Amino acid sequence: MRTLLLVAASTASLPAQQFVAELDPNPGAFYNPSPSHAVAGDGVVYFGANSLGQGRELFVTDGTVTGTRIFADLRPGTESSGAQPIGVVAAGVVVRAGSTVTITDGTPAGTRVLWHGVDSTNTFRWLGAIGGRFVWAHSTQLLNQWILVGSDGTPAGTVQLGTVTGLLDARPRSGLLSILTSPGATQIFATNGLTLTSVATLPAVPRSGFAALGAYDHFLVDDPIAGTELWRTDGTASGTTFVATLGTSQGSSSIASLGTQLVLGAANQLWISDGTGPGTSPLPVAVNFVRSLTPAGNALVFTSGSSLTGGTQLWRTDGTAPGTFVLAPIAATYSAFAVGATRTFCLQRLAGSPRLLRTDGTVAGTVSLPLVDNGNSMSLAMLG
Repeated sequence: MRTLLLVAASTASLPAQQFVAELDPNPGAFYNPSPSHAVAGDGVVYFGANSLGQGRELFVTDGTVTGTRIFADLRPGTESSGAQPIGVVAAGVVVRAGSTVTITDGTPAGTRVLWHGVDSTNTFRWLGAIGGRFVWAHSTQLLNQWILVGSDGTPAGTVQLGTVTGLLDARPRSGLLSILTSPGATQIFATNGLTLTSVATLPAVPRSGFAALGAYDHFLVDDPIAGTELWRTDGTASGTTFVATLGTSQGSSSIASLGTQLVLGAANQLWISDGTGPGTSPLPVAVNFVRSLTPAGNALVFTSGSSLTGGTQLWRTDGTAPGTFVLAPIAATYSAFAVGATRTFCLQRLAGSPRLLRTDGTVAGTVSLPLVDNGNSMSLAMLG
């Protein structure tokens, strides 16, 4: 089996897919590098992969053959550390390694264990950095909870902030704002990386992450009576307020910022909002089940469709009805959106076959490229 690392180029002068490295140099051997969990930072991408003679360790690539290598052998010798990068800060890469969360700059002297007691069944979420501290969360399957941990990159400065249920999203502002779901309610917390403070609890189910506009982070919830609603928060109880009612729930919804306005996918239609009730209205465009609103150039791309049609279509919008139209009309499924400066990439599965789709938000700039399906899960991370 041969496993190749490819980079999708985002400049017109380079080919669409550029060979970077062959991770299994002996294709005659039964060996699968299985690269995964790509995380970008410091102009490079870190990922976990199997290496002959060293087990699964932490790799790095700068998009070149010579710049693709093992970054840190966290368990020297043939034993695997099971490396899974979580996030990148100035002090190094935060990575799950065996039963620990470790930070490393690639050297033994710069490698420190921050947390004990995790394993391969835990799911990790990187929540962000605030000042000189950063926060991650890892799940506990038995209790169906998330443990939030804050750290300054040292063992002594790493503390458990609390446990929550149903982590949905987090956004740094004056503190770290998180929407956290309890059964039948939306909870908002703020943290400075040392303590966790409850800001507000709403009797509604959260349906989106955050979208920033002005002094507020906006989000969507489903009220059991009114349907989908737009709310906003500045990280305080008094600053967490209702904005507008959008109508019957479509299930999961989507929200994103676009210049000086918000674009919402809710109640089986597309909405525009300036962050106020009177300034929130539907766009007269025939779409339904709007999801995955994602920046692409000067517009947003999103998926719209129904499982009854066998898939979804990829659309774009600039916040106006004339500027809202289909980019990829053939029904497919889309996932793993990655945003660059001028182009957005995602994985497209068309008639069962995986493809890499890139778009600048125009029909002419939307290109679907074939990928080799090796049966493994795929992920994308922006490099440059």
